[in-house]
Amino acid sequence: MNAKKYTIVDLVEANHKRISSTKKQLELLRKNIDKIRNNVNTKKINYPTFKECYEYVDNLFPRANVKRVTLYKPSPLLMQKLGFGHAGGFYDRISKIVVFTRSRSPVGPRDKYAIKAKLNQDEVIVHELCHYSYFEEGKSSVSQELNEEFAYGWSIGYLRQKGYSDEDIVEKNFLPYLYNNYRNPIAFSVLARHGISKDDYGSFSKWKKNSTYMKHRSQIHKETLSFATQEGLKLVNIYSKKLNGEDSGKTVDKGSNFSFLDFDD
Repeated sequence: MNAKKYTIVDLVEANHKRISSTKKQLELLRKNIDKIRNNVNTKKINYPTFKECYEYVDNLFPRANVKRVTLYKPSPLLMQKLGFGHAGGFYDRISKIVVFTRSRSPVGPRDKYAIKAKLNQDEVIVHELCHYSYFEEGKSSVSQELNEEFAYGWSIGYLRQKGYSDEDIVEKNFLPYLYNNYRNPIAFSVLARHGISKDDYGSFSKWKKNSTYMKHRSQIHKETLSFATQEGLKLVNIYSKKLNGEDSGKTVDKGSNFSFLDFDD
């Protein structure tokens, strides 16, 4: 069978559809953010409430003027209704809105393989204010991993002030994000060791994909958890040096598509 030859017209039409889809997504996002801002039950918080959070980030990035930032706290129910799921918070770089909803107890469906953050509200706020500072200081990147690394990394000093060990920081803050980052490549590595290539898996029916994944899920989980923990401790080490004025110049970035929102689940 001959491969389909794409014309300039095909490429233009595909690009137009992509742009149109992105535009619709952004329009929906703008509407949903307005709904968060204008909802009667959304709390609006300004400095000096959560003073320690604001001042920690302000000391790191004084040019960002984080003390001017208004925090919006919608109900978790509203977040789910608007399609944000169980996100504990996010920063939108276009509207410059910082949202947080996190309570101390992790939310979401029960699953023995699920990795959940165990965050207090102040920890979410510090993370999101670091995201705000990232863009305000002109450090915008096409890599979502770099954006997240920045926020997680520069939050380390605040978490240590609260008495967290390096292991606590990784387990309670970093692990869900890193676990999700590495799960797919590790899954394909595990499957390859059982004689199933990525192409083979891609050709499976939906039912067969699910049954194959579930068969090896325990091993995938174990290896992903171990690798993500190691990478989290590396991140702590890198940013500990940065916080001490030693710029190691290293990152744990793997690269990904740009995201307008920095979600923290």
